Formats: sequence, structure tokens, C-alpha cells
Amino acid sequence: MRFDVLLKNLVTHIMEEQEDLQTAIENIHYSLIERTSEIIAALTGGGSIGEDATSWVEYANQLLRLVPQYAEPVWLIDACGRFGTTFYNDSEHRSDIAKFVTSRLPEIQKPIVIGEAATLDLDQLFNTQSERFELTSVFEKLVTLLSELIAADVIENRVVHDSLKRLNALFRRNKKGSLATVLLTMNFGRFFMSSFGDTLKANQYAKPIIENFEREFAEASETVRKVEEETKKEMISKLINPARMGLFIEANPELEGTISSYLPAPDESNE
Repeated sequence: MRFDVLLKNLVTHIMEEQEDLQTAIENIHYSLIERTSEIIAALTGGGSIGEDATSWVEYANQLLRLVPQYAEPVWLIDACGRFGTTFYNDSEHRSDIAKFVTSRLPEIQKPIVIGEAATLDLDQLFNTQSERFELTSVFEKLVTLLSELIAADVIENRVVHDSLKRLNALFRRNKKGSLATVLLTMNFGRFFMSSFGDTLKANQYAKPIIENFEREFAEASETVRKVEEETKKEMISKLINPARMGLFIEANPELEGTISSYLPAPDESNE
């Protein structure tokens, strides 16, 4: 089974159990945002905010009980800490909540997302693996070779020359890029070699440089493959826990061999 299909199945399985809670959070959050709008409208029109403020505090406390601690927004923690569980409908508290909702409106309106995927930073995972495999140095070697070929000024074909400069710029710009940009850069490199490699090798001056580049590019491709693979393994390990994985494999035994290759080695130090 293709990795992207496997990953989609895994994430779907993991997130299903979060859907009901996410829906409940969204419904209560929507009601709280409505109360916020009504409070601001009442303030603008000189009306009373007492009933809406009472409902607002109730919804805020319901949200705080539902939202997992890692996803609690700062404004919600502040609101429940300031107003408690019951709103006292007096002038002091009405003034206090009016100031709060108007000053914190942009924060209040932001969606509250839960689940493992909400805390997953794919770019950070990729950057960590890139540093581990020294991907920046690998790309710099390619830039050096391409720069040498460009400086030699032995390529008369304008299309090849322009493509070469474009490839060099991609490697230079994306040596610290995201997973997506690095993969796109490598794809363009493969396209360049398949399209113009033979033409460059036919040039006696360009041949030794392009052959060196071809060897370095093959090594770079292998390094990128390792970085991508380790990033995916780390991503899966953060998206799952052993109990959920056991249940998933029980339901899909044919995937056990495939899944195990993407999981980190077990920790044998703690039996």
C-alpha cells in the first residue's frame, strides 16, 4: 500500500474519535461568539448586556471543561479566571466583561482545534531531520558544481543555460526549505538531468563537471529520501499511541508489516 494512502487511513482512524468532541467545542464556541456579538451590539446601541453576559460566562466555562489543556486558548483561561463560574449582573462586572470582549474579540473569534494533528509541526520535524543528515551541506555541494559549470560559460544552448541557472537558484534558495520545496527542487533536478544531461556530457568542457554533479545529485537524492522517510516516521509516532495502533492493526492485520517499517524501534530500556 502506498505510504500516502496508509497515512491517510491512519490519520482518519486517529481523528474519528476526536470528531464528536471537536463538534461539541465548535457548537459551544459558536454560541459564545454569538453572545459576544450581541454584547458588542448592545454596547453600541446603549442596551442591556446582563443576560448575554450571563450566558457568555456559562459558555466560556463549558468550553474550558471540554477543551483539552494543550489546546486551551489564553483568552478562555483569562476569562474563566476573571469571571468565575457565575456572572454577577452588577455594574462593575458588566463593565468588566464589556471591556474584555471588546479588547479580546480577535482572539475569541479564532477557531479552537483539538487532536494530535493540531500540535504537529511538520516543518519542525523536517528541519530536525535535515540538520541530522546535514542536508544544507549536501545542497551547497550541488550549488558549487552548478556555479562552476555556469562560470565556465561553455553552454551555447540558451534553453539549457537558463534551466541550469534556474536549477542552481532552486538549490541555493531551498537548502533550508520546507519538505515540499525540497522535494520539488529534487524533482526539477531529475527533470533537468533527464532532459539535458546527455547534451551537457557531449560537451567536452562541461562533461567532467556534469558527471561530478550527477554523482553528487544521486547521493543527494538518497539523503533527501532518508530525511523524508525519517520525517514521516517521526510524524506517525507523534500522531499515534501504542494502544490505538494495536487496535488499528487488529482491524487491519494485512497492514502490520507495512506499518511496522514506519514505526520507531521499541524502547528496550523500560520493559
